[in-house]
Amino acid sequence: MPYGPAIGLVAAGFWGFQPQVLAHGSLITNDIAVASAMLVSSLCFCRWIRSLRWQDAALGGVTFGLALSCKFTALLLCPIYLAFVIWSFWSARQPRIIGQASFAVVLALLTIALPYGFDGIGKPLGELKFSEDALYGQSNGEIAPRFSNTWFERIPCPVPEQYLNGMDRQQSDFREGITSYAAGMNTTHGWWWFYLYSMLVKLPTGTLVAITASLLYLVGRTLDRQHRWFVSLDQVVIACIAFAMIEITAYKSGFAQQHRYILPLYPFLFLLMVAPLARCHDSNTGRSVNAGILLGLMATSVASICIAPHWLGAFNVVSGGTDRGHLHLFNDATDWGQDNDLVAHWVATHPQHRPLKLISSTGLGMGIREAYPEFAALARYNDDDQSWLIVSQSDLSRNPSLLNSLPAEPIESIGASHLLFRIDH
Repeated sequence: MPYGPAIGLVAAGFWGFQPQVLAHGSLITNDIAVASAMLVSSLCFCRWIRSLRWQDAALGGVTFGLALSCKFTALLLCPIYLAFVIWSFWSARQPRIIGQASFAVVLALLTIALPYGFDGIGKPLGELKFSEDALYGQSNGEIAPRFSNTWFERIPCPVPEQYLNGMDRQQSDFREGITSYAAGMNTTHGWWWFYLYSMLVKLPTGTLVAITASLLYLVGRTLDRQHRWFVSLDQVVIACIAFAMIEITAYKSGFAQQHRYILPLYPFLFLLMVAPLARCHDSNTGRSVNAGILLGLMATSVASICIAPHWLGAFNVVSGGTDRGHLHLFNDATDWGQDNDLVAHWVATHPQHRPLKLISSTGLGMGIREAYPEFAALARYNDDDQSWLIVSQSDLSRNPSLLNSLPAEPIESIGASHLLFRIDH
């Protein structure tokens, strides 16, 4: 930790009390895993750059491989690490840097290959088949692998074949685009600003206050020419990774659907955010910045505790609150089926709300109604004469006509994902 244990604890507090971190940390999705692995890998990499010891190179290679195994997001570490290795070699002119870096790369590749059982390792690149090979032409009337008849077709594949196939599938999704929604707009493509917007509406207000205070500190130091910048290697690497995360999410804008894809930015963002606490400030401005960061942590903690356990669908006060989340985002940001049992229990314990209609395509409406016998007590699901309506916020986002036909305010919310409306006929 570049700032010491006390300030590191503040950064950990912002991480540990983030509603989205708490929500996705308990799911099978790998966004929290890759965020943690990338942070550990970057700190181990910095440790190796400073020490140039073989054991640190080995640790750095293994943690790098673990990060790459978690999710393709970690691939952005590759050009950053390469740039710092070149800089280190250019500065020190020590041949062992190249040897240790090569050793670390081999360990990283072995770490990636191990979970796949080394399947496809060493297979010539020209023999690998991908889902979009048809886009790259045909040979003798048949679809040819895209890397065939190239100068590198005989080079052995350094990673498992399915690892490359996964990358190919991800690129296919970006190229084709899928249903996207943000700020009241539906489309089949994304926007470069989507993840910045999703952070603006999903991060707790206290965290936004702390980010603002830290930015004010940055602006003040930039304008004050009498102060020199003193930054550590860890801070530079962390800043590069954070910047790369923002850039890659803006560039890969084929679709805008999953807020969770930006979660790997959070640990690096929070480490940068608490940086002003590492400076001794005697001025009123310095004390105000520090107070803003610490108050932001307190507010973040309180907000997270108050919304518990409905972290997945939480929105901040800036966005209008959780009940208005459907006006901003959908899918994993609102309803991912996390309140299935809660909605079923509500229906069973409120027999006075009849006739009742349920519109929920993400959880209760995806062919699993038979798991909830409570719905057998409803009148008729498609009854035209409905008085009560429970609707998923995710469905409201994708159906503007439905949203416009409902009363302005719901009667109550069920969890953080469903809203109850009364329909007057």
